[in-house]
Order: sequence, then C-alpha cells, then structure tokens
Amino acid sequence: DAMLCIASVPFKAVSNELIDKENNYWPSVKFLPVFINTEFASGVELVVPSRSGWYMAVCPVQGGLYVYDLRHLPPILVRKSPNQDGGFVDIHWSFDSTTLVSLDRQSRVRVWSMKHPSGDQLVKDDGTFVPPPLALVATLPELQIKDGKSSLAVQELNQVVDTSQPDLLLPTSVAFHPSFTLLGTQPSVMVGIEGGVVLKQNTPDSAHVIHGEVLIPPGESEADAVESAAIGDPSKLKRMNTVSAMALDSKAANPVIPMQEYFVGHRARIIKIGSYRKTTTIVSLDADGVINVWPYESFAYTGFGWFEPSQTCKLNLDVETFAPKDDANIQCEFPPPELRVPELASQNSVFLEQSDIAADSFDSLVATGVLDPKPWHAELRNDGSTLSIFRPLGPSDPDFGDRFHTVIHDREGSLMRHELQTYMKTTKRGKIIEAELDDTGAFMYILVVYGAVPPREGQLFILKMDLRTMSLVPPKIEINIPKVISEEDINNVD
Repeated sequence: DAMLCIASVPFKAVSNELIDKENNYWPSVKFLPVFINTEFASGVELVVPSRSGWYMAVCPVQGGLYVYDLRHLPPILVRKSPNQDGGFVDIHWSFDSTTLVSLDRQSRVRVWSMKHPSGDQLVKDDGTFVPPPLALVATLPELQIKDGKSSLAVQELNQVVDTSQPDLLLPTSVAFHPSFTLLGTQPSVMVGIEGGVVLKQNTPDSAHVIHGEVLIPPGESEADAVESAAIGDPSKLKRMNTVSAMALDSKAANPVIPMQEYFVGHRARIIKIGSYRKTTTIVSLDADGVINVWPYESFAYTGFGWFEPSQTCKLNLDVETFAPKDDANIQCEFPPPELRVPELASQNSVFLEQSDIAADSFDSLVATGVLDPKPWHAELRNDGSTLSIFRPLGPSDPDFGDRFHTVIHDREGSLMRHELQTYMKTTKRGKIIEAELDDTGAFMYILVVYGAVPPREGQLFILKMDLRTMSLVPPKIEINIPKVISEEDINNVD
C-alpha cells in the first residue's frame, strides 16, 4: 500500500530557483585530500578500496599487505599481512568487505580474512592500538609442473593451453566468484592465467552455495565423477572438469563438485575478471582487448568441458598518426638565412616587419582551406614560445606523405619560424595495462598506454566501456606522458 501511495503522488517539476542554487553551490565545493602516514620508504604500488568503502588495501613496493579503516580521519591501520614476502599483483575484496583474495609476484593466490580471534589483545597497556594480522584462510593450488610431472589440473588445461610453456600457466588476475553461501561468504575464486583461460577454483564450502550453485557437468553422474577422479588418467576422460572432481562426502550425502571449472575464449593474458551487473555472470578482459561475457548457466557449458562466452567484443587498440619522414626534407619558409633572428620579434624592427608579412601568408593558407585551422599538434615550450603543427586538408597520400606546416610564435605572439616537412601516416598500437569495473558492474574503465611518436608525446587513455551495449561511451580521458616512453618501451610497461 505504501508503494501505491508513493506512486500516486503527482510529478512536480523542479523549480528553476532550486536548479540555480545547485549550479552555484557545486562549483564552489572543494575536495580536500586526506593524507595517510604510511611511512613506506619504497612507495606504494597497489591501492584497492573495499566494496563497502570502509577499508582500503595498500601494498607497498617493499612488500606486505596493509588495510586501513577510512572511517577514521586520518585513516588508521587495522590489519596487515603476517610477513612482507614480495609485492602483490592483484587484490580483490569480497562483497561484504570481510575477505580478500590476493595474487603476489611469486604467483601465489591466497585468501585472507579480516576476522581475528576474540582473545587477542589489541590494545597495549599504554593505550596503543596493535593491528592484528590478516588471517590466512587458504592458499589455492598452483598450476605447475614439478620434476617433469604435471598436476591433474595442468593435464586438463593441456586441451586448451600449450602446457609445454610453463609461463602460460602463471596467474595474472584474481577475483571472488559472485556465488554466496547462506552466511554470505564467497568460497569460489576466479583466476585468469597468462595463457588466456579463466579458471573458477572451488573449495569444499562451494558445495553449500545457495546463489550461483556449482554447475556439475551435464550428463556426468556423481558415481562417474568419483570414478574418473580416482582413475586420474586424462586419456580416459571424455571432457574437462572430471579429472579434478572433488567428492565431498564418501557416502554421497553432499554433491560431487569439480575443483576447477574452465572458461575458454581468450587467446592472451587475462587483465581483469569481475562480476557483470551484480549477477553470477562473469566479464573478463585480455591483453589483446577482447572482452568476454560468461553466463554461469548450464546452456553456456559446452560438451568439451568448459564454458563459452555469450558475448564477445574486441577493442581497437590501433591508432593512426603521422610521423616525420626525415629531417632532410625540411623546407624553411621563414626567416630567410640572411635575416638575424632576435629572441623576440619586437626587439628587431626589420625582423618584426618581415614576420608580419610571413604571418599573413601563413594565415591565407588557413583561410583558403589549404590547411586545417585546428593544429594537429601544439606545445608550449620552456621559453614561453609556442610550436604548432598544421596538416593539409584532404586525404593523405600513402606513398609520398603530406607536407605539414610548423610555425613557432614567441611569447608575444609574433611569428618566429615557418617550415614545411613531409609526414607519413603510421599506426601505433596501445597496450592495456589495467582495467577496473565500477560498483554497478555495468561499466569497465580501461587504461591504455601509447608510446611517443615524435613530435607527439606518449599518451595515456582512460576508456569507458558500457558492457550492456559493448560500446565505448564518454568521457574519454587523454593524458600526455613524457617523450622518453617510446613505442619500444610500451612492451616493457607493467
């Protein structure tokens, strides 16, 4: 009834006065930074806020995992890992912000809990708070080959990954699977590997999930699964997910579930895994820019033993640009060789007069449509002068290139130099270095870096992908980065 009463209230338009108040108020609001005294001499390499917004996981370069409570000003340290053994590559919080899953540089996937034993003394006699250590809940099994022998999980992966290359088995991204027990815990973990496969690693508690229950392979009876697991011979298996089946109860009181489930559809390193729109559907991104959406439903499970994506989209990471052909083809239009060039045009009346004539000549090229009126490249130099490069209008000549016009104006706006140079069209490829899903799970923000192609600097793009329509949407943020980052350096960006 309350819902009906609210719905029956007639709509009333917001007054223009209220809109004006809002427009005048928000531009005057200033956000002040809150500094955390971490005392990390080596700096910080990873920061991940919790789902609730209460906590923030911080990983310094020197190693270790620290959790700060953001509800205090300034934030205080409330948990830390027991040791500082190496840095972390990826961290993901559970939905209730009580558990973390981490991937470190030793390729270990570990689950941590914020809970601590009630008997621990957290306050010293002098009143100093002692942050308790994070509790290590589990260390997930590694995909590795020891002494020439492959684990059963690796033998399964041999169907979709070249396991003769051990590096392809290294984990690259982690996240909790959006499946929940009655207590709200998330017992299953998603792991992306270098070879492009996404794995769902289950634990015994995964059998007690009430939302996003583990999908036993269709047509696979519990008895067959137990027998296949006991045999442990990949040649006798009809499909994946059987060799690693986990019998939770010898009396079959609980269902037999696979220890690992597989999502096959990528061919490059997995960058990001997450939950799509707060459902059991998974979304993943790889280094080639391929985005896959995986419904965790029986219809998405293939007869080969893995899940296949229902939607696939590939980002175009190639950007067309222009680069100078060579320095030998530079043609100087102004100033002539015999004219002495002052620091400022106004310091020499003869030069200033010639500068005005050259400026009028250049302006006529823009006015008549020979050149694009908007500079293709512009930069403010250290001495206050500006350098602008204009490209000719019309289609580019792929064989001989185009004659670009470069003009330099002093800090007073007078033309100091005008030259022509041949530029050729070229393509540079970006590298995805990070991605993140927003809280709704409907948008993915992707960080792409491009190397410098002189005269332009390297560029950093933040792209926003609408996963509902699989299309890029505004805003697209572009940041220039130092010229020292070349096209070759991009391959080494971590």
